[in-house]
Amino acid sequence: MDHGRLFSRGQLTSAEAGVINVSPDWTATSSFGRRPVSPSARDIEWFAFNGNVYRRDRISLDVQVMFRVDEELGDGTGSLGSSEIQEFVARLAKGCGVPSMVAAEDHYPAQSNLPGAPVYRTKCGEVWFDIDGADGRVLQHWDASRRAYRWLYGALHTLDFPILLAYADLRTGLIVSLCALGLPFSLTGVVIGWRRLRRQ
Repeated sequence: MDHGRLFSRGQLTSAEAGVINVSPDWTATSSFGRRPVSPSARDIEWFAFNGNVYRRDRISLDVQVMFRVDEELGDGTGSLGSSEIQEFVARLAKGCGVPSMVAAEDHYPAQSNLPGAPVYRTKCGEVWFDIDGADGRVLQHWDASRRAYRWLYGALHTLDFPILLAYADLRTGLIVSLCALGLPFSLTGVVIGWRRLRRQ
């Protein structure tokens, strides 16, 4: 809802998108041929991040192994590290702080495509970026307008205000009460529609 009329849409600027979409040297992917594929791998994907080529082997829905093309040694990890994210955001925007992992109970939630994988947040002045540690995608672009939208739209629709999250029973009761309050209004719409159909 809103679609950018009152609040920003949280989309990257053209300059930011240009940094993210920089094309790596795909010819270097031939070095992946020297890395054996685990027999337990169910899916293999190559992707570009910060001008480098990575391969990730999905073992299951929540487990993966990731390799960078120019790292011939090492066992690989399941996700990008904070140093790789830091290097990336230094090119993405100016004045960025050290990336930190977004906690599960953060007031501005973000979730990775891979269950359990970290999501890193870096604050670059007034703009925040949430980056998926599983594949390097920018999940959220939080400017001041988008952060306001999170509270004025998202929180009002889900009632995930911190005070209500601390009292789960109160939040549940409030949601049920508001739904019950909305039921009579829904029924009036059904009655009006039924009368209109009967006239026809």
